[in-house]
Amino acid sequence: MRVEPGQHARGDGTASAWACLRLLPRPVLLVALLAATLESTGEGILASDDTRVLAFNQRFLDLWQLDAKSMRSFEGVRNYIASKTSLSGMIGAANEAFAGESGETIDVLELDDGRVFERSSRPQMMGKQVVGRVW
Repeated sequence: MRVEPGQHARGDGTASAWACLRLLPRPVLLVALLAATLESTGEGILASDDTRVLAFNQRFLDLWQLDAKSMRSFEGVRNYIASKTSLSGMIGAANEAFAGESGETIDVLELDDGRVFERSSRPQMMGKQVVGRVW
């Protein structure tokens, strides 16, 4: 892409990635920036409502050794995680129930393969309404 007046240019005269992104319609740009933000964190992230996986990042898949197809069912993901943890997983489920829809939890999950994960969970809010949870 060639640089137009007012765009940010690199030394070779081509537009920067940001200049190219700014040409996208605003809703598309916001989704692209959100996806890039989720992928830029070192944490594994999963967002869900009561029945569906709403969003996740590659780090979550890598940590749990899952593929994207496994993320179709939230219940399937929960069952998979429960199958990889010992008693700590049951304690985590109890903590979630105790915290309720609007509470926050922090648990330590001891995986059967020896890895230990700290898991935190918070409500996903849109305005003042809880629409899901983010782990």
